[in-house]
Amino acid sequence: GGLFLFLPFLNALTLPHLIQQAGYPHTSQLTSCNYLLSLLFLKLIDKERLSHIDDVNLDAGAGLFTGLNLLPRSSAISAYSYSVTRQMNHTFLKGLHHVVDAQYPSPGEIALDFTAIPHWGDQSVLERNWNGSRAKALKSILALIARDMDTGFIPYGNAEITHHTKNDAIFQFVDFWKESSDTPLKCLIFDSKFTTYENLSKLNHDGIKFITLRRRGKSLVQQATALPKTKWNTICLDSPSRKYRHLKVHESQVKLHGYDGTVRQVIITNHGRQEPAFLITNDFQLTQKLLVTKYARRWLVEQSISEQIHFFHLNLLSSSIVIKVDLDFTMTIVAHTLYRFLANTLPGFEQAASKTIFRHFIETSADIDIDYPKIHIRLLKKAHYPILFEQPLFQQSHTASWLDKATITFSMKNTT
Repeated sequence: GGLFLFLPFLNALTLPHLIQQAGYPHTSQLTSCNYLLSLLFLKLIDKERLSHIDDVNLDAGAGLFTGLNLLPRSSAISAYSYSVTRQMNHTFLKGLHHVVDAQYPSPGEIALDFTAIPHWGDQSVLERNWNGSRAKALKSILALIARDMDTGFIPYGNAEITHHTKNDAIFQFVDFWKESSDTPLKCLIFDSKFTTYENLSKLNHDGIKFITLRRRGKSLVQQATALPKTKWNTICLDSPSRKYRHLKVHESQVKLHGYDGTVRQVIITNHGRQEPAFLITNDFQLTQKLLVTKYARRWLVEQSISEQIHFFHLNLLSSSIVIKVDLDFTMTIVAHTLYRFLANTLPGFEQAASKTIFRHFIETSADIDIDYPKIHIRLLKKAHYPILFEQPLFQQSHTASWLDKATITFSMKNTT
């Protein structure tokens, strides 16, 4: 029942319009909106696999959420995904980012990372990619994920990355951003293996700042160790909870093979690791403290990946068909966006994880009274619902185009 709380945000995202604009296919029985809302439904309620749609496809409330009597079976959803192309998902994500950026403007600082989505089939033909959680290479699909460092939204994802295209995937994101945002990219933050030094040079020529790590070799470590104490400065990070706040840093300008010009290099020690870190950037204006802090916040994209895996179940790949995975990844981004919209509406929950929002607000039953064109959702009381119903958004009525423009209102169910 709590899923209907996402209706105002589905309207705010103009989701049916974005689906139509992207050119998603439809059938004679179901619209593209029906199909994609059915997939989105599973993402929003913490369902692990596509096949689990059969657990709820007889639920009338679930059907109503998607504009149907009942949800389509997993076989229909699976067959539908074969007709979806990467270009459709790409166009959809551009439209989604444009809408989100208009409501939550981004300063343009983006963290990028790859994640390997394992495939557990016996006859997988996929490439092997390193899986950090299992500390080994697995047959998997390599996906790129981008996280806005300030707003927390995920504007972009691509599950069609191969070993051959991995190094240049960063330029696909740059093109995506230029086509979907009025804000120029301010800075890209990623790890040392994300792209090549030649590509860093191209980013620099395009006027895009980057912060990353230099690939650390034995000779570099020896050179850093040989530096006299007088060449090091001490900086203190503004994070009381951080165990290693007082860092030793050494700054210089260095040349990299394949890079046109010099980059700024900041060597960091006393950071909790045995060997020094070599931070490199083309931003010569940031203070050393701010530079280190910005890169340290890159862990937020890893946190986002963790959330995609543990709540939205991105790693539970049910097929080796890349198109299916890319569609699943796209719906994961939509679900994450909806949870961020809801979290930003609730005072005190702005930074809460999606799983927390689900537990406190979404995971509940409801009585649905239908007197078309009026639909009233009476939600079972929960401890945090007073916070929810204090917000003007949930005190007013809403319409949904995929429900024949019915008027939806909310209230708490009287249990006395």
